[in-house]
Amino acid sequence: IIRNGENLTLSARILATDYGFRQAIASNDSETIKSALDNNSVRIESQINMLYSPEGLRQVVSGNIPKYLVDAPIVNLIKRSQAGGDSFRTVVFNGVPYLLVAVPVKAPLTIAWIITGFEIDNSWAKRIQDVSKLEVSFITKTNGTMTKNALVTNTVFDWNLSSTTLSKVSAQAILKHVPSRWSQRTRTNKAISIKTLDNEVTILGLDYSTRYVELLNDQDQVLI
Repeated sequence: IIRNGENLTLSARILATDYGFRQAIASNDSETIKSALDNNSVRIESQINMLYSPEGLRQVVSGNIPKYLVDAPIVNLIKRSQAGGDSFRTVVFNGVPYLLVAVPVKAPLTIAWIITGFEIDNSWAKRIQDVSKLEVSFITKTNGTMTKNALVTNTVFDWNLSSTTLSKVSAQAILKHVPSRWSQRTRTNKAISIKTLDNEVTILGLDYSTRYVELLNDQDQVLI
């Protein structure tokens, strides 16, 4: 994820330094801005491409953004980048995780922010599996308004399986084994500091040694 974030940041910086793109922003030429974002999306195969104002207001959108996208985590990413922190982070929209980057467009002061990113989907899990030779799943915390992922039909759990290398039946069983201490932490108990947990589970009669790694835990946005 870190390597992909760095590569995505580099691609966005190339667009941010393009003279014609900066001129289009300065002249508020939305059509040219959108065309540039569209071309950038095709070039790097990104699914989210937007332009935000220096104040953190969404201005131009390229393509189809997630239906439940909210601005708050993006504005937080912009603020963190402004403060010298990482320019990329994972976010969760309606139970679906994304990797986003925020890159400033300067002329010479910041005149806009490019926001671009990818969904962390089954192809991500498969690439990790190809390297590690392990089964990989991404699990997010659900909320009361979330539309359930098609892979998950059991509504008892607070966890949503967003992507996996497992079969549908095995993947549903994974949710039953999310450690309870982790569930407590993601709801109310912020005093418990958990980043990684190991657990032994049985799925369809097969024993697995599993490791749960926290990638994001920010208010209602949780990804493991």
